[in-house]
This record gives sequence, C-alpha cells and structure tokens, in this order.
Amino acid sequence: MDLYQILINYIADLLPNSTISLYGVEQSLKKIEKINSLYTPTIKNIEYNYIDSLDDKPYPLIFKKAFRDVEENKIVTIPPEVSMGMGPNEKTRLVGLDVLLPQGSSLLSTRYSVPVIIIHTVRIDRSKIKITFEKPIYPFKEKSRAKVREQSEIIFDKISEIISKYPETWSGYDILHFLTEGVYRKVDF
Repeated sequence: MDLYQILINYIADLLPNSTISLYGVEQSLKKIEKINSLYTPTIKNIEYNYIDSLDDKPYPLIFKKAFRDVEENKIVTIPPEVSMGMGPNEKTRLVGLDVLLPQGSSLLSTRYSVPVIIIHTVRIDRSKIKITFEKPIYPFKEKSRAKVREQSEIIFDKISEIISKYPETWSGYDILHFLTEGVYRKVDF
C-alpha cells in the first residue's frame, strides 16, 4: 500500500538467503531501484522485473518469468494493479469506484497452489511504521478461470477494507485513473 520499497527491503533483509522478485511498471520500479541503491546498497537479493507500461499488450515473457520464479522458490511480489496481461475484462469495487480487476497474482497463485499475502504499512507517527502481513489467501482447489477471478475479488475486497481503515496510508490514488479508465489503455499526456 504505502512505502512498498520499505516492505521489499524489510522482507529482503529478513530473508537474506531468498531472492525477492519484484514486478512492476518500469517507471515506478526504476525509482525504487535507485532509492534502494542509494539508501540500502547492502541489500542484494532483490530482482527488478520491469513491465513496460499498463497498456493493452499482453506480457507473455514477463509472465513466464514469474512462473519460473515461483518454480525456483523465489518470493514473487506483484502490486495488485499489475495484471501482467491476464485480463481484466470484469470490474470490481475499490474505494467506492468501479475498477477493472487485475488477475495476475491470482493466476500465479492458482497455477502453483501458493497463497497471496497482502502486505501493507500504517504510519504510527512521524518516524515509525507498522508492517502488517495479512492472513494468506489460498487458491481454490478447482483450477478454473472463474476461480482465478473469484480469488482476485477476495484480494480486492481485502484491499478495499484496508484502504477504508487507513485511507491516508494508501499510495494507490495515482493509479486510480488506470484502474477506472482501463489498466491497459495508454494515457496520452
């Protein structure tokens, strides 16, 4: 939700023998990589996997890379708005708005029978944050497109619940136009 570069560093520091494979839009990820190289240069177990943009082209190679990462027991981290080419055609509710429903993390979860764990931060005061690892959201035993969608709905319902409790903590307001207008549509500026 907020400060996810801190969350990634925290996980990478806790699990120095694991590889953290972070997926995200190139523009945002490059900023995080630069911040990490300046402020936490000792953390070397984060891989940055760039997705060109949130437009309408599928990402078959990046998705295959995510599948390989799961097979190699890497910790795969995907922001919820990143669909990685899997949908969305359906909509769900988020912060009171109809938004498109990305399904990238649910598809990985279903295919490999691994849980999705939502992680978020809450600012306690000016200098402290609380990091929360929510209960795992396990995939359904039935492996179907409908169950992938259902798991994505559960994930977004939980995210909505967290945002409603801590609206000042959510840093996703900048991606709302993508989620409401279409995650995969280019925005011309």
